[in-house]
Formats: sequence, C-alpha cells, structure tokens
Amino acid sequence: MNGRYRLYYLAIALLVLVNLGRWVWVSLSTGSAPRGVQAFEPGDFQLRLSSPAAQATLRRDLFQPLDAARAVTASERSVRRPLTQVQTPVPLAPPASPADDRISRLRVLGVVMREGRAQAYLALDKSSAMAYAGDTVFERFVVGRIDVDAVELRSMDGSTLRKIPISGK
Repeated sequence: MNGRYRLYYLAIALLVLVNLGRWVWVSLSTGSAPRGVQAFEPGDFQLRLSSPAAQATLRRDLFQPLDAARAVTASERSVRRPLTQVQTPVPLAPPASPADDRISRLRVLGVVMREGRAQAYLALDKSSAMAYAGDTVFERFVVGRIDVDAVELRSMDGSTLRKIPISGK
C-alpha cells in the first residue's frame, strides 16, 4: 500500500464503521428496525383485490376439483366411445388399355435441341427412338410437348396421355 493513499483508506474505513455503529445503536435502543427500514409481515405477501368475489376465488385450493359433482372419476375417464368409421368413396380406375402397359415401361433418356427444335430420345424395352413433337414412336404413341425435364406422350387412339419425366431426375 502506498503511503499517499493510506490516509484515504483509513478515512473510508472510519466512515463505514461509524455508520454501521450508528445503525446498530439505533436498532438496539428502539427495539425495532432503523427508521426507513420496516420488517416484513405475512400480510405484506397477500394479494389484495378490489372485488370480494375475486378474493373468494383465491381462497379455494387450486389442486382440488372446483366442484365435487363435476369431478371425473378414473373409471369414467377410461370409458371410450366407439369410433365411427367414415366410408370414403373409392375412385374407379378407367379400364386399362393395351397402351397403358407399354406407356408405363417407356422411358425418356434425354432431350436435345436440334435445328431450333427439341428432340427427345425415348426407350421402350430394348428398342429406342428419337422424335420431335408430333412424331409417332413405337407405332403406338404420338409425341406431344417436349420440355427440358419431361416429354408428353399420348396413345394413337387418344385414350392415354402421360407426361414422362427424364430418367434419372
């Protein structure tokens, strides 16, 4: 400790001790807390409401049922009502045509742009074909719209129309 600050430290310690002694001396002489300091009483922690009806609701035990008649017993809670099954109508599938079987096996391997037009590379089983929009492929399907991610095909009789995505996507 530097000698220069020693005097300040002593003055601060003396002031703290004098104030502490004064506080203790006043509380011992009056028998209560010093002036400005009050002891807490149980009434200080009670919630005060303006309405007597609101105060009545605070007096009830929150962990007990509100009304004994409304209390539900464990046996009543275990009773389950039977579930009613709702019958949803099953949509009927249209009759399958021979084109449906072949169009489900058809794959689009890729799409290229040639001469400013889109051309699709299609495969069915072990055979393949390249076609523009409007061309007939595999003697059964007409190529509709060709997009970069899918090709639209319909059967010659017009019964089946499918948009087939490029394989691998």
